[in-house]
Amino acid sequence: MRADDKTEKSNVQLWLTIIFTWLLTSSMLSSSAYADEHADEHAVEHAVEHAVEHAVEQTVEQTGFCDCSTPDTSSQVICHVPPGNHHNMHTIRVGEPAVEPHLNHGDMLGPCPGDESEVEVDETVAETTPACTCADGTSGHLYHLSGPSNARSIRSVTGQ
Repeated sequence: MRADDKTEKSNVQLWLTIIFTWLLTSSMLSSSAYADEHADEHAVEHAVEHAVEHAVEQTVEQTGFCDCSTPDTSSQVICHVPPGNHHNMHTIRVGEPAVEPHLNHGDMLGPCPGDESEVEVDETVAETTPACTCADGTSGHLYHLSGPSNARSIRSVTGQ
């Protein structure tokens, strides 16, 4: 394999890792849209910063990243009941700082009725995901990206 091919492969894998990190972070942000807007703002910025830093450090041989954004010990499952819209109750996971405000407006600890199986699946996945060490020394979840071994840039595919 030529050095240019290795560089192209490395660049493609790096960008895929960064895009995957961004999508994962965006997904986590949208799923916590009902959580206290200001309680976790700094924590989310910090998590995104660490996830991107770690993604950039990946080499050609490593196609994964350590997700340090959601430590298991600092989040709680609650049944969120939107004020004035109790028919739209749903299970969410929030950071510890947001638990008390949610309980104060009528939310309940634990999953909503009917959502128990979803929470069990999430916890099973978390238990089976290998751990990795984050930059701050805490444990994160190791995610592997699988991709084609003959990755090419768009330029080489289109001939431009």
